Amino acid sequence: MNKLLPALLPFTLLTACGGDRDYIPEPGTSAEKMFEQACLECHEIDTDGKYSKLPSTAANAGAIAERIQGGSLMMPAFPNIQGEELERLSAYVATLAGPED
Repeated sequence: MNKLLPALLPFTLLTACGGDRDYIPEPGTSAEKMFEQACLECHEIDTDGKYSKLPSTAANAGAIAERIQGGSLMMPAFPNIQGEELERLSAYVATLAGPED
């Protein structure tokens, strides 16, 4: 069993946050509702009202939109969040993101 752990670690890291990659928001869905439906499973809001600590270069709507669309090592991409919905969600997440200490 101990020999399996190192072999499974990369798989575990790549699937650490599942999320519904196929999530498609209804047109006009509020940013809060999209966050609840697509993001909250992995990004719980902290007691200080922030959901994540981001470096200043990433704590803006443009960088957040890129991350939503492209994903990252720990986060799946959400290619179906597009257009006005992507703009609303990105702006909303930017208001929730706190500066990295």
